[in-house]
Order: sequence, then structure tokens, then C-alpha cells
Amino acid sequence: MSDKQPDMFEAQTGWFHVMKTMITSKEAKDLGGNAFFLYGVIKTFANSNDGRSFPSLDTLMEFTGMS
Repeated sequence: MSDKQPDMFEAQTGWFHVMKTMITSKEAKDLGGNAFFLYGVIKTFANSNDGRSFPSLDTLMEFTGMS
């Protein structure tokens, strides 16, 4: 059996989704706007093969405007 996922399960690199449960459970609200935005930026830089993301602090500051 091949370890390669079928095409329909391959990661889309142009977008990412926010889990519906983050919204409906109010976890996103509890995080607050800045943390939720930071989460989105971190997800933007996630590896499309394994989902891991390691943007540098400089990159996070550049894309969020936060220090």
C-alpha cells in the first residue's frame, strides 16, 4: 500500500481553514483578536505536508505588526 495520500486529500497550499469548533465553542473569542490573528499567520506558514509551522519571531512581527 502506498504512503501517498489520494489527490482529494492533498493539502491546498493557497488557503487554510479555521476549525468550525474553534468558532462554535467560542475558543476563538476567548483567545482574543490578536491571538486569533497570530494563529492565522502561523497557519499561513505551515508545511503543507505535515502541518507543522515554525515561522521566526521576525516573520511573525512582519506579518502581524505585533512586537
